[in-house]
Amino acid sequence: VIQRSPQQQEEARSAMQNPDLYDVDMAGIDGPFDSERNAIVGNLFRWPNARVPYVIDSSLSKAQNVINQGFKDYHKNTCVRFVPRSNDQNYIKIFSGQGCYCYVGKINGEQAVSLGNVCLYAGTVVL
Repeated sequence: VIQRSPQQQEEARSAMQNPDLYDVDMAGIDGPFDSERNAIVGNLFRWPNARVPYVIDSSLSKAQNVINQGFKDYHKNTCVRFVPRSNDQNYIKIFSGQGCYCYVGKINGEQAVSLGNVCLYAGTVVL
């Protein structure tokens, strides 16, 4: 059992009550979505060549090791590759927000990925 501080408990409660999230952690589920298979339909929302450029906000500098472990786990078990952003127009920006959530698939431009304090465990940081 992981003991959470009152602040962490409130962050988790707030995230659970966010009406803009689907299944607590997915934002933007309004498009072509196959709910039976829990998948996005078509190529529009797929990252080209399974390559996901990222930046990590300075608010998460202390969580860098946990995030890197999440990337390693993903690289080990999937074809998706997270790569540091260079001049990519489409990328994810990982920041310390209220709870744990992100959009499903690729959207255009900067794409927010929230990792609040209650999310900073290797098992959670599997984007």
